[in-house]
Amino acid sequence: MEKPYVVGMDIGGTNTVFGIVDQRGNVLATDSVKTQSYAKIEEYVEAVPEKKGKRQGMTPEASFPCSFLTNHAHPHKKKRRKSPIALVAFGMALAYCLLFGALYALLAEPLYYTIALPSLFLTNAAHSLIVAVIGTALCCLLFLLKDKRIAPSGFAGLLVILCMFYAGSMMQQPENRSIMLPVITTYGLAPVLVGNAVTWPIYLKFKRANPAPEHKKTIQEEFREALANDKKFQSNTAVEQTDSKMPERSENMSEDMVFGAEPDFGPASNLSAEKEALLFYEEEDDD
Repeated sequence: MEKPYVVGMDIGGTNTVFGIVDQRGNVLATDSVKTQSYAKIEEYVEAVPEKKGKRQGMTPEASFPCSFLTNHAHPHKKKRRKSPIALVAFGMALAYCLLFGALYALLAEPLYYTIALPSLFLTNAAHSLIVAVIGTALCCLLFLLKDKRIAPSGFAGLLVILCMFYAGSMMQQPENRSIMLPVITTYGLAPVLVGNAVTWPIYLKFKRANPAPEHKKTIQEEFREALANDKKFQSNTAVEQTDSKMPERSENMSEDMVFGAEPDFGPASNLSAEKEALLFYEEEDDD
């Protein structure tokens, strides 16, 4: 006989976590055991259902027929795939630092002799903006990869590194701070602003055009969805049964509305044509 509940288990190297859920998605019980505390696999197999049975008030034999859903996380955690995007963002931020540093080294002299504005501040700003545009264009080639998050996440990490540089410069002595802040602003601010302003709109456009698949649902979400679908199916079935019981419309409905429905003469209406004729003539004779 199928039980009205399921048991989800997460067998890990340190702990084995499990929970019991009913058909409405309500968590009835949760517990865990130490995976490495059992020397033999037979002892582990016996201990887990015994503890489940004690938590739910069942015998170990009665707890075994439940459906085991493995590879689920702890019931109090979100059971979704962990993403390494933070590590990727940090790595790409370091790569962007090397890229923009190389561009500054290669283009500093040509830009110095090519573009000269009335003030030194405007000249340095123009040079930084050109380097930022070229570097961002090269970084946008990462959108050719399957994961479109790499390019914008790298610039987000670059923003974090820039903030760290600013924080470090604020801890320096006033004379050192007055030197570090202009250098950081001149060479670091333009790539961060241009890169984030360009890559994030492109990423959002890709995301709207190709939405990501739905996240992995939890056990409770699956049960709620199944229950809602079951109620919807039952309501549709009830409507179909009601429609099938409705009487069919008569083909001669228009004639019935004009002349009225034909009277039912009771048992005589089931007589044959000959008997009806005899009865008709007998009534004339009586007259």
